[in-house]
Amino acid sequence: MADDDAWYHSIVTGRRQTLDTVRLTMTAVETYGLDNAVGQRLAKIESADRWRSLLTVPADPHQ
Repeated sequence: MADDDAWYHSIVTGRRQTLDTVRLTMTAVETYGLDNAVGQRLAKIESADRWRSLLTVPADPHQ
């Protein structure tokens, strides 16, 4: 079992990496558009990410 600090740092790092990925993806879409292979793949990734956030149950912070 990991201590609370390790868990916290892991969550913060994961969140930062996710936000960095979102920013880079948005820049790529703005650069390449959605009407080519790159844009279509990015649109699929965006759709998957949207569904993932809707289907993921957040952890109970009171446990």
